[in-house]
Amino acid sequence: MEGMEVKVSVVIPVYNVEKYVVKTLDSLVRQTRKDFEIIAVNDGSTDRTAEVIQEYILSRQLARIKLVNQRNSGVSAARNKGLGESDGDYVYFLDGDDYVHPDLIERIYKALDIHKPDMVFWDSIKVDEKGRSIDNCMEDKNAELMTVFTGREVLHDIIVNRTIRMIGASGALYSKSVLNKYGITYTNGCMSGEDQEFILKNLTVSEKVVYIKKTMLFYLQRKTSITGSYNIRKFDYVDAFTRTADFMIQRPGLQLIEETFLLRNMVENYFYNINSCLLASRVSIKHLLRDVEKDYPGINAQMIELMKEWKSKGSKNRLIDTFLLHPVFCQLLLMFRHYKGKVINIAYRMRRKH
Repeated sequence: MEGMEVKVSVVIPVYNVEKYVVKTLDSLVRQTRKDFEIIAVNDGSTDRTAEVIQEYILSRQLARIKLVNQRNSGVSAARNKGLGESDGDYVYFLDGDDYVHPDLIERIYKALDIHKPDMVFWDSIKVDEKGRSIDNCMEDKNAELMTVFTGREVLHDIIVNRTIRMIGASGALYSKSVLNKYGITYTNGCMSGEDQEFILKNLTVSEKVVYIKKTMLFYLQRKTSITGSYNIRKFDYVDAFTRTADFMIQRPGLQLIEETFLLRNMVENYFYNINSCLLASRVSIKHLLRDVEKDYPGINAQMIELMKEWKSKGSKNRLIDTFLLHPVFCQLLLMFRHYKGKVINIAYRMRRKH
């Protein structure tokens, strides 16, 4: 912002989040360290989101928050717009309904001052609209709070070893010099998989990455989000994953990561999106696959070939077995796992209360 040197820029893409954005902004304004800028990009909201943000800025006389308006173009375009408007050396994309720990910026600056990394990421938990955790995870109180990796080490641990969870959209900070050097931006128009594409491309080229092993992000799981809706555009992820793999394979030494990503991750996300669509509707899997094929011709046959390849490599994945036997059996298995998971979540919450 004018008159202030900025090292960290927080970009918030917002679309119809009038009920949630104040909590997001509050979590930033209450940070223990204040020297950063906030850029909210209103992506053509049809509710009072823009007005709520403007009123927030004026009522608190905040000079370091800027509101930018654009015609509705999607979250990827909004993030790119905010990136272009930012003045910081590093950029953090925070979704307009998520919120962060009050120490996040301070811990980020500590990581930057000590290690001068290309990327920083941290732990997160999913919460419902009442702020209750819906993750079955417990923080390791004895863990080191900061660990340094290479980007390729993190890639290997996420994709091959699976010792690190996939980093979420609002779970990382990026060096703008790295973004500019390798031409990394969000893919405009992509509605699913764009986050993983952006994150994994950055890890591919980042020489030094700092992991803050503490829950710094609270990711709101809304019932109205694309995750919980019958939206065929979720299968945009296939092109996003393909672009990511093409980016990886241009760099030597990433063959195992690229092959695992194109096989296991591609198939697992296919089942994940099938499951989320089925849970959000009462359609049969046959109906869903027909809709997917209409918008993405050949995708189902492509996934079947990948399933067969994975199975030939010794996979013991029951979803693959049931899908190849008959998709209806796969739907039954997904329903069983869903209700089993709900029982486990209830038991987990009861245990935490006691």
